[in-house]
Amino acid sequence: MRVLIVDDNAINRTLLRVTLRSGAHETVEAVNGVEALQKLRSQKFDAVISDILMPGMDGYRLCYEVRRDSKLRDLPILIYSSTYTSPGDEKLALSVGADRYLRRPASHTTLLETLQELSREHRPRDPVGVGVELEVLKEYSERLVQKLKEKALALEVAKEEVQAVNARLSNSEERLRLLLDSAAEGIYGLDLEGNFTFCNAACIALLGYSRAEDLVGRRAHPMIHHTRADGTPGPVEECGIYRTLHEDRGNHSDDDLLWRADGSSFPAEYWSHPLRKQGELVGAVVTFLDITERKSAEVALRESAARQRAVFEAALDALITMDHEGNVLEFNTAAERILGFSRQEALGKPLANLIIPPELRARHRQGLARYLATGESVILGRRLELPALRKDGTVISAELTITRINVEGPPIFTGFLRDITERKRAEKEIRESEERFRQSEERFRSAFSSGPVAMSLSDAKTGLMLDVNERLARMLGYSREELIGRDPLDMGLWVNPAERARVVADMEASIPIRDREIQLRTKTGETRYVLDSIQPLEFGEERVFLSAFQDVTERRRAEEALRDSEERYRLLFDANPQPIWVFDDETLEFLAVNEAACRHYGYSREEFLQMTIADIRPAEDVPALRQLVE
Repeated sequence: MRVLIVDDNAINRTLLRVTLRSGAHETVEAVNGVEALQKLRSQKFDAVISDILMPGMDGYRLCYEVRRDSKLRDLPILIYSSTYTSPGDEKLALSVGADRYLRRPASHTTLLETLQELSREHRPRDPVGVGVELEVLKEYSERLVQKLKEKALALEVAKEEVQAVNARLSNSEERLRLLLDSAAEGIYGLDLEGNFTFCNAACIALLGYSRAEDLVGRRAHPMIHHTRADGTPGPVEECGIYRTLHEDRGNHSDDDLLWRADGSSFPAEYWSHPLRKQGELVGAVVTFLDITERKSAEVALRESAARQRAVFEAALDALITMDHEGNVLEFNTAAERILGFSRQEALGKPLANLIIPPELRARHRQGLARYLATGESVILGRRLELPALRKDGTVISAELTITRINVEGPPIFTGFLRDITERKRAEKEIRESEERFRQSEERFRSAFSSGPVAMSLSDAKTGLMLDVNERLARMLGYSREELIGRDPLDMGLWVNPAERARVVADMEASIPIRDREIQLRTKTGETRYVLDSIQPLEFGEERVFLSAFQDVTERRRAEEALRDSEERYRLLFDANPQPIWVFDDETLEFLAVNEAACRHYGYSREEFLQMTIADIRPAEDVPALRQLVE
């Protein structure tokens, strides 16, 4: 809440300000009813807390004037006084327009709770009738006369009550000291010379001193505010606190540095307010906080945001953030890759127009409108499979999960989109394959047993070979009986056991395996290079893997022999001391030359490859050369 404090006593205003700020309220101050009315008519406030006895215009009159003003009439007013404390005073305060009356001093809790009750319970007021207004003014005048009489009587006995007044003053100062020392914020006062005039317990502790006498009477700036964070001096004329003393206005900083007695420093937020006596500036009151933890939290927040951005951009899934109107706020790199739009093309555009197929856009908009109106959704937090539109007009199968981001104000949504087009296609193929397998189990058994491809059936859980065909047994040099019921890893069939671990992990993750090259060891210890393809099958509740093996050992050896032959040819070609070249029989362009040719003719290899054989022969020999080639 934004609260106007009206009191001619600077200490009372300070205490109220500290109390209200501890409850997260914003405060503005006025020294009497005249200044209060000026601020009420020029600024917006949620409540007023006012003393009664003030010069210029007292609290009663302030209430009366507020209720007469049609624009201010409904403003909650709390009268907070230590002078007008009788039941009649309270009744008059309520009659002239106050909503609540509290006797000063009241506890922090009572004051804050009363203010909250005013905010919750306050209702618009009706204009005050003329008759009621005259009656209230009459009572106000009578009460004012009565108070003047009481003041006169009090003056007559003042001499006799000096001792009692001093005692009460001592108690008041003690209460003030207790109140100041109970505040978590550091609070201190300055005179016009910038010297400490008082400091509370939190101030002493935060600045690293042991007692108030270490501070009071000494210049504050050279002790606690002399150096900036970068180590350069902080001149007193640039200090916001000292500007308060010379410019008679409050100052606030949430990014400053204060120094302790031991020479260490801490980040601080402070508020400095002018301190006036009878309208004349006499000093300043400063309230400050150690914001080390807040600064650490801000750094952690920035680092967290940086990490989130890195994760956002590194994610393999498309991450798209949308506001409550359906417009794109964020579009990560994966979204650009999957959907074909650049981030700049997507930002600010309606998501429905970008990636939702036309036939689904109306449902998208209706669902968003229903959620904003009722808070009910059937899709938030669920994993959905939907078609998504790419920039080029193609439609992909997508897995989409939408979550709401909890922020103040209108909701924001983030969608996690994964392209599952290939997966859906593979799943369809597998389902069709399984269906065909169930319908033709006998044909499969025949093909498995007598087919030309080496095949095996393995238990998906244990890895044991349930069956192998004769082709695989011959390839490995075993009989079928030696293989069935055995674990290929225990038998040493896998040359590289890590390959088998990857195969098992991929199958558990439903990653298709097609023509993956592996190495198998035969019974005699020979290594065979094999292309492995694996298909998961379901036999009732039993899950098995059908593996098909293509022996490519001889092809591998032929490829290696070809590479060796080509290498030998290259070495012979380059090492021959005679000029040798290869040329195109149609264009006569050189295709390759050896080093001997380069040395003999004086051309570089690059130059040769830009020439034809006719370029190095006499012109008269070229026709015969062409005829010979033809």
